[in-house]
Amino acid sequence: MDIRQIQNDHEVLLARMAALRHLADGAMAKDDAIATVAGIAALGATLQLHLAIEDHLLYPALTRANDAEIASAGRHFQQEMGGLSDAYAAFTGRWRAADDIAAAPERFRRDLHAILDALEARIAREHATLLPLAATL
Repeated sequence: MDIRQIQNDHEVLLARMAALRHLADGAMAKDDAIATVAGIAALGATLQLHLAIEDHLLYPALTRANDAEIASAGRHFQQEMGGLSDAYAAFTGRWRAADDIAAAPERFRRDLHAILDALEARIAREHATLLPLAATL
């Protein structure tokens, strides 16, 4: 299986996450909060497209594999991603407006860092475990 698109998506996602961290670690004036909301939307759009590729191409290929380890890993990662997707949706629901961010910047930063840490950890595990298995298909 060609995993280059997934790897490219991961690079884009990581760059968007780094940009969000940079914005959030600033003073968080109203203009920063507006830019941050736009960054959250851009990350969400990229994430949705990426997850669609995983759901329609990656996971089905892995779960259909003749190798039981590969099939099991595909099922495990797919189930786990559902929880992370739900957590990201909850985060974006809570922080969809610049006024909300500007009103509680410390809470926003804490929530942002928690969801970004989870996404980054997931990408790292995919690179370490899942993508090498997919590359053998």
